[in-house]
Amino acid sequence: MKAVSKAIATIGTRHRLEIICALLAKGPSNFNELKRVLGMNSTTLSRTLKFLEGRGIIKRNVINERPVSVSYSLTTIGQSFSDVMECMDRWGKKLAKTSA
Repeated sequence: MKAVSKAIATIGTRHRLEIICALLAKGPSNFNELKRVLGMNSTTLSRTLKFLEGRGIIKRNVINERPVSVSYSLTTIGQSFSDVMECMDRWGKKLAKTSA
């Protein structure tokens, strides 16, 4: 169960989960795209992106253009979260049937 605890500690907030799901659905996105899609304030988004980057879930790609742009994408580990989402989807559908 230590592995489950580690996973929950990493993905354990709504904001982290929302960012991962947005990147799974949309692919690489810049800061303003994520902010617009998620409706998150800049401070929370920035702090959450840094946390996920530090844990190896997302990567920050600096694009050397004028002006300089930054894109965020999922790492291989981050992309593997789609397996978890599929399981949660199946479980949610079962739950919906039993509580209806």
